[in-house]
Amino acid sequence: MKQYCSRKPPVSRVKQAGTFMVEFALVGVIFATAIAFCSDSVITIATKGKLDRLVYSGVSLLKERTALFNPDSLTVSTAEFNQLNSIMQNSFERMTNSFDVSKYGVKLETWTPESGAVEQTSGALTCSAKAPLTGDMSVMTSWGRRASLYRLTVCYEVPSWFSQGQETVQSSALMIGR
Repeated sequence: MKQYCSRKPPVSRVKQAGTFMVEFALVGVIFATAIAFCSDSVITIATKGKLDRLVYSGVSLLKERTALFNPDSLTVSTAEFNQLNSIMQNSFERMTNSFDVSKYGVKLETWTPESGAVEQTSGALTCSAKAPLTGDMSVMTSWGRRASLYRLTVCYEVPSWFSQGQETVQSSALMIGR
């Protein structure tokens, strides 16, 4: 007497190969998306760090020029701004492999008690600060006058897969003058 087993016959390896390929494709797409997101974030964060170092150095140069050259000149002339911009562009070009001047912009805001707020811009991009520079941000010095303020903002476009091509990264530094 034969006994019949209710087990299903084993599935052949040929039929399972298609299932494995579909699962591998789905996992591969998810993994590729995660890698793309991570590389996009790394590029943006690295550029932000470079811009942070650049603006802090640039605004420090502005602050220290009064100590080194003329302590009575608190305003920044157009020639000084252009020279600072040239120094910053050359420095940023050395920091990055593929510097493109058409993706770069700089904005300098100064405030002095004598002339008030003055703004100078250069570059292909228009950088914007969060709040306007006002005398309320200044402090009273030991000589009984308001200290001058310098705020430098630099922006640069980086390639982005998730922002439809380009993403603008910017950094600002505010410093009290001498």
